[in-house]
Amino acid sequence: MTRTDVVLVATHIAPARGFGGVAESAAALARAWARQGRRFSVAASDGSRSLPITPADVGLPTSTPVRLYRAHWAIRWGFGLGAPLLLWRACREARSAYVCGVATWPTTWAYLVCHLLGRPYIAAPRGGLMPAHVARIRRTKPLKWLFYLLFVLPALRRAQAIHASGEPERDGVRALLPGARVEVIPNGVDVAFWRAPPRQREAGDGVRFCYVGRLSREKGILSFLRVWLAARGNNDSLTIIGDGDGDYADAVRRLAQDGGDAVSMPGATNQSGVRAALAACDFVVLPSGMEAGDVRENFGNALAEALAVGRPALVVHGLAWDALAAAGAGILFNPNDDDAAAAIRRARDVNRDADAYAAMSAAAADFAAARLDLDAAAAQLWRMIVERRDTSTP
Repeated sequence: MTRTDVVLVATHIAPARGFGGVAESAAALARAWARQGRRFSVAASDGSRSLPITPADVGLPTSTPVRLYRAHWAIRWGFGLGAPLLLWRACREARSAYVCGVATWPTTWAYLVCHLLGRPYIAAPRGGLMPAHVARIRRTKPLKWLFYLLFVLPALRRAQAIHASGEPERDGVRALLPGARVEVIPNGVDVAFWRAPPRQREAGDGVRFCYVGRLSREKGILSFLRVWLAARGNNDSLTIIGDGDGDYADAVRRLAQDGGDAVSMPGATNQSGVRAALAACDFVVLPSGMEAGDVRENFGNALAEALAVGRPALVVHGLAWDALAAAGAGILFNPNDDDAAAAIRRARDVNRDADAYAAMSAAAADFAAARLDLDAAAAQLWRMIVERRDTSTP
């Protein structure tokens, strides 16, 4: 017996800490569907880098069932013994599923359960099939690649459609699954929440740059920081919002110390803290792809949020944001040191011209309002799920 139209399956869901855009996007989508009166449920782990979250923490109406199982260990992958039974019940009670991610404990079970129950589903790889990511798995993790071949790729082939957040992710999916039905719908943001007035300038101000995201290789922040330290102007500053573990994050922290007071690293923060940091900056940066091996971000939620704030972007060419240049909302650069330095200098030139900066800032806000509205994206995704489900039902 079905009780909901869709079950939204995620490995983590905000306010879980430490898992970035995937957890935040799942929570934002759930809130938008709830506002629109959709009949759906949520199934995820309670895993968080801080205390485990509870269903009440997710902040959905009581009419929307939120099922969380305990993540015991390997929290990054959402491992927990309660996942199989919870997902069986959630998928059995829904007419279809929307699964955020691949190759984690709950998403693996969700694809298997949907197959056993004959439930149609939409798969959202969330970067799991980006070309450089797949190439690294094939090169360095043969057992994981075998898992992809035996389970992940067949599960995606059975999907009614695959949701990609941008063209680069779409192209990565099609490279591995040429016949896949892929639809591009960007992750939306709550434009009204993020909107902020222009920054109040002070005498002697330099350009304030801001990076928001994990301190991880696919983000490219270490290489960008090295270039920025060499190319920055007098009184320029860079704020790095986010956290991370391992050698890469440690290298970012060590290099940031070379910038003295010009580089601040307050760590991870909540949405209000991110909004305040973005409102206090002039440009947001997304240098994904600057590290060797071309490991790249599939979307970049923080950049979408910055555009909604009204802050233009410095972003690597070839991500999901190439349209920013034509819209006058950002500066694109190739993922190498010389081009990054040139982009930093151009941002400084734009910032000196009050009219030019005001026009670029307004274009950023307009871009977000027209293309990244959360409610519009959520409604489009819901229509895709329902239409694909109905066409697959005999």
